[in-house]
Amino acid sequence: MSSSPATRLPSAPASRVVRQLLPQTEAFGLSDVGLQRASNEDAYAIVPSIGFFAVADGVGGNAAGEVASRMAIDVVASTIEDAAATWPQGGGDALFVRALREANAAVRASASRDRARKGMGTTLTGLLVLEDRVVIAHVGDSRAYLLRERRLHQLTEDHTLVNAYVQAGVMTREAAAVSEVRNLLVRAVGLDEAIEVDTRLMGVEPGDVLLLASDGLHGVVDEHDIAATMLGTRDLTRAAARLVERANDAGGPDNVTVVLVRLG
Repeated sequence: MSSSPATRLPSAPASRVVRQLLPQTEAFGLSDVGLQRASNEDAYAIVPSIGFFAVADGVGGNAAGEVASRMAIDVVASTIEDAAATWPQGGGDALFVRALREANAAVRASASRDRARKGMGTTLTGLLVLEDRVVIAHVGDSRAYLLRERRLHQLTEDHTLVNAYVQAGVMTREAAAVSEVRNLLVRAVGLDEAIEVDTRLMGVEPGDVLLLASDGLHGVVDEHDIAATMLGTRDLTRAAARLVERANDAGGPDNVTVVLVRLG
C-alpha cells in the first residue's frame, strides 16, 4: 500500500494523524494505486492550520491527471491559507468557491503551456472545518459522506453524465451503476473556462465523522459496507486502511483515496 504526498510537503509521508486542528478533532488520509493502474492520479490534503481537507482524482494522459489533482489541491489550500486572516468568521463558502475557481484557472493555464497536458482536469471534493460547522465544496465525482448516529449520509451529488440522467428520471440508479459511461464527468476542475462549484454549509455534532473519497472507493464498495467498515473501529488509521483494503478486495480497478475527519 502506498500513500500520496501531503500538500506542499512532497517528501513527507502522506498518511498522518492530526489531533490538534480543533478541540477533540482528528483526521487521517490514505491513498493507494489500486491493483489495475500503473500510477496514482489521486491526491489529497490534510492541512490542520486552516482546517482544510480534500480529495482529488485527476484525469488526463501522460500522468497529466496526477499533475492536475496535485495542482488543484495546492492552489485551493494556498488560496484559503492566504485569506484565512481576513474571511468572515463563520463563513468560508464564498472563499471556497473562489479558491476552486483559481485552481481551475491554474490547471487550464498549465495545460495550455504543455501539449502533453492538454485536456487534463481533476475532481475535487473539499472540507473546510470552522468553529461549529463545516463547508463542503465539490466538483466532479469524488464524494463527501457523513457518518452520524451509525448512519452514513451522502453529502454530494456526482457530476457525471449518468447521474444527470438519473436526476432527470431517464435512467435508474441501478442502470447508472453498471453503465459503460458511468465515469464520464460533466464537471471537473480544469476542463472548462467557467466552473460551477457545489457548496454545502452544515452544522456539526460531537462524534460526527466525515469521509472524503475518490470513486476508487465508492465505485466498487457499496455504502452499507463503507458504513460497516467505519463503524467497525474508532481508530481512523485502521478505518482508512480497511476501506482501501475493501476496494482492493473488490478488484482494485482504480486508484483509491480516503480522508477521514472526526469532529469533537
